[in-house]
Amino acid sequence: MQPVKERNATVSEDTDLLDTEADENDSPKSGYNQLLFFDFECRQENGNHEPNLCVIQNEAGDEWVFDGDNTRNDFCEWLFTKEHAGCIVLAHSFQGYDSYFILQYLHENGVIPEVIMRGAKVLTVSVPMFNIKFIDSLSFIPMRLADFPTTFGLDELAKGYFPHLFNRKENENYVGPLPPSPFYNPDGMSPEEKEQFMAWHKKLKEENYVFDFQQEILGYCRSDVDILRRCCLEFREMFRDITGIDPFEKCLTIAWACNLVFRTNFLQENTIAIIPPHGYRPKDKQSLLALKWLSYKAEKEDIHIQHARNAGEKRVGNYLLDGYHEESNTAYEINGCFWHGCLKCYARDTINSVNGKTMQDLHQTTVEKNSYLKDHGFVVIEVWECDIKKELDQDKEMKAYFDSYDLIEPLEPRDGFFGGRTNAAKLFHECKDGEKISLPYRTQGKLMFPLCKLCADTCNQTPCTHSDNERAIQGTWCSVELEKALEKGYQVLHLHDVWHFPQQSDELFKDYVNTFLKIKQEASGYPKDCTTEEKNSSKFAQRPNMTKVELISDVQKYFDYLTSDEINVLDANFVSEEVIEIHYENNENFIASNSKTNVVIAAFTTAYARLKLYDVLDQLNERVLYYDTDSVIFVSKPGESEPPLGPYLGQLTDELKEGHITTFISVGPKNYCYRTSCNKVETKIRGITLNCTAKQKVNFDVIRSLVFLYAKCNVKGQVTVDIPFRITRDTKTKNIETKRMKKDYRIVYNKRVIIDDYKTLPYG
Repeated sequence: MQPVKERNATVSEDTDLLDTEADENDSPKSGYNQLLFFDFECRQENGNHEPNLCVIQNEAGDEWVFDGDNTRNDFCEWLFTKEHAGCIVLAHSFQGYDSYFILQYLHENGVIPEVIMRGAKVLTVSVPMFNIKFIDSLSFIPMRLADFPTTFGLDELAKGYFPHLFNRKENENYVGPLPPSPFYNPDGMSPEEKEQFMAWHKKLKEENYVFDFQQEILGYCRSDVDILRRCCLEFREMFRDITGIDPFEKCLTIAWACNLVFRTNFLQENTIAIIPPHGYRPKDKQSLLALKWLSYKAEKEDIHIQHARNAGEKRVGNYLLDGYHEESNTAYEINGCFWHGCLKCYARDTINSVNGKTMQDLHQTTVEKNSYLKDHGFVVIEVWECDIKKELDQDKEMKAYFDSYDLIEPLEPRDGFFGGRTNAAKLFHECKDGEKISLPYRTQGKLMFPLCKLCADTCNQTPCTHSDNERAIQGTWCSVELEKALEKGYQVLHLHDVWHFPQQSDELFKDYVNTFLKIKQEASGYPKDCTTEEKNSSKFAQRPNMTKVELISDVQKYFDYLTSDEINVLDANFVSEEVIEIHYENNENFIASNSKTNVVIAAFTTAYARLKLYDVLDQLNERVLYYDTDSVIFVSKPGESEPPLGPYLGQLTDELKEGHITTFISVGPKNYCYRTSCNKVETKIRGITLNCTAKQKVNFDVIRSLVFLYAKCNVKGQVTVDIPFRITRDTKTKNIETKRMKKDYRIVYNKRVIIDDYKTLPYG
């Protein structure tokens, strides 16, 4: 079929992981790429989702409609032409839904796109042949499409209802009464949404509304695309006015867009260190393995081997020996495969990413050293790193010795980068006379804070009996947190490694934050204690070795990847007879430096955030019931101090719109519910969408019973939630399917010790 150009829509005057960006320079650019916005509607009667309608609009609102059994192919044939070269195409939830239909078409037609994935989700698809890029609006505006109009002040727009389960082949020409409510899957809605829907459905039935399937599906899809288009244009215009940067042009996520703004507009040259991927002493990790092997060898053979940690490495000419046994005049050489050019592990022409030498040259240098030692009368025992690791897999005694050897690896700054301090301090609390529970909120992941390392390692729920050495906690922390620990009575037993940066600044993010703070404050609305006019009338920590996806049609290139010593192929999937999709990551020795990240800054930023939270926890002490990265739930008592509230960055605000909490229950991080004085119940459960079906099984009363069984009777109860319509993705076939699934909900609380009255204490 030919696409139908439906209309020329008007826009009202008041509207308008991994380094994932495209090749860029860091200068601002106007960025007026043509944007296209689209959405698929799909049949799913056999479980597989098959598009039978697509609406696409350009920035001006011009619209094209594709429908019928060949919708996907017709849309893609229209889109992938020179006429649309340079276009950026957006869909909402593209990464988890619409992208799969695009990839199906490209694979079937032998077109090789460039794909960036995050697990099973597709962040972007680029088609170099036509210079077309697909991105997901959800990556920039992380909310439901239904919430777009309110967020962007376009109150005349609203997302309607459509009976997706009625979208079947036999109903495509249906004209008649409104389909029964189950076709709209109201049990998949929240209770509030279901109530609104049922009222809407009842009203239309009473009015004898005539449902014309073709008109309804087109109107519903058109409305979604119109909302997407107008709100995305509003977002882009606002972002570009403030920063001079088009977020959709160069970036794939809002986090990367913010990082680009900071680097382009605020970051001065030579300000932030580019940390080498191997750290500042890259050979030290291999040296630790050598020291463990030498120590194990000395103990097993009851001999003294001189090395770096006792009498120091013995020098022979220009060489230093890893180990030396004087009585037998034996030189021990422990060769790190990456540093000495192991020809079992690396091809001869592989370049060492640190020193730039080939493995052949490094191996030759190693051979020359051993020859020199032998020529001077030494007995040389040479051991390669890969052979030691193989022996460790086979020799349990040797592995136990290595594991227990008290030798600290070089500092890894990422070990000092923690998520938020998230936990339940008390599993259940019901307010007594004069008490109320408050929920402040501060806008700005399993992490424990024990007093005994061994208790935490074993989840010991009994009183601690361990020695000081067993209790000692070993880790990597920022200095500001260490200072707070010392202030609170901790003792530092030993410093193993320190990274010190002599230049410091508290101005690095100041202008960047201030640029957006006013907008953020205005967007938050009036503070709770103000009267409205109507009434008055964080990418520095990105992991450096993200999994990459590449589609290959060259057989030789495929085998080069499989045999490469620089990458590890994780998965391979034949998408057609001509194309294979491989997932791979870089070998740890071949991770490139990233000029756009700095995990030390990320570690310090999160450390300061935790200290800000700790100040509140320290003040409230045992009155704290639950805390998260950005919130504290606590018991408020008359005459006792409370954290001051305020509307600005870093201050606390009251998240409850009205009343106060009277009963609070929690079973761990991101897992709690409460009842307010207005008899409103709020439930937050990580991993389960609390729609009407789920709330029949997981609700306030059920969670209270599970907590009682767990805390008082040591019984781990569970409930099973039925999910009748779960959309799933097949990453190999690129099919979208609807399946019936079940999910178990149970209490697993092991971050602290549970004591009487549902209270908890740190391990140790």
